[in-house]
Amino acid sequence: MDAGTDILLFYSKSKDLPAGTHVPGRLYQEHTDDPEHYLQLNAIPNWRRVLSNFHVFDFTIEVAPDTVLTFRTIEHGFHYFKIKIADPSRAFEFALESGSKLSKGDGLDARRARKIVVLSEQDLKTWEQQRDHVLEMLATCRYTQDPLSKQVLLATQDAQLWHIVSRSTPVRFEFLERLRDKLRA
Repeated sequence: MDAGTDILLFYSKSKDLPAGTHVPGRLYQEHTDDPEHYLQLNAIPNWRRVLSNFHVFDFTIEVAPDTVLTFRTIEHGFHYFKIKIADPSRAFEFALESGSKLSKGDGLDARRARKIVVLSEQDLKTWEQQRDHVLEMLATCRYTQDPLSKQVLLATQDAQLWHIVSRSTPVRFEFLERLRDKLRA
């Protein structure tokens, strides 16, 4: 992580705290020279959870010409597109239109089901070529359809956005930073 640059961390399991208690710049490895620069962000309850791919907000996306599906989380859509490469019928279980228990669950449920179909080596190569584009597409749909998500993302100003998971290395979500720039324009 770059020294001197504002860095905000987020994660799906942040504590459920009231607005004003998730002060930007106070977490280990987080940095800001001026926490007051993020007063608007700090006023939003659970803003760290909202930035996560597990945040629940039903959004739609065109998955094929004349086919629009609804996903509860970005995580649901992500695994839909990945599994669709090998088994479109199993992938459909991630969409609310399927009526499946999986489709109605949260982001953690979607993550747990990520291996309901094992991708071949060729499928994995195909997925690697598509993955970043799919993630940006899904994020664009959710952040443009959910006013709260958009508000939170814009309130991060110009900070780097890093996703953390316990016992793992933080991952910079540059696709969210690019989307934030597009939403401002």
